[in-house]
Amino acid sequence: MFPYLAVREALLNAIVHKDYSSMSGLMLTFRANPQHLIKEFGEAGAKRTLEDRVGEKVGEKVGKRLTRNQQQILELLRQHPHMAARELAQQVGISSRKIEQNIARLKELQLLQRIGPAKGGHWKVLK
Repeated sequence: MFPYLAVREALLNAIVHKDYSSMSGLMLTFRANPQHLIKEFGEAGAKRTLEDRVGEKVGEKVGKRLTRNQQQILELLRQHPHMAARELAQQVGISSRKIEQNIARLKELQLLQRIGPAKGGHWKVLK
């Protein structure tokens, strides 16, 4: 049995970060044999070790993967740093609200920075 919180986090991350513009399905695979961990760390230690390992792996993969929309946003802002969210939405083909969510995620990942005020400022693509 896998730790509930680790599985929940993996499932939520998969759902939230799925590229819904593609028609592919969603599949999670968990593989572990906790018996060696139980022998080494005991029941509670094995559970904690599994949670840490699953959490790290999920965090690594989600952190490195950008959606196609996020990649498009970065490319457009590299070419046109003064582009407004409304223009981005038209170019990418998604709503302004989704643009704002994607920009927030890109800022969180330290890939994008706003220089100056909302009106009159510009975007700087960091990586």
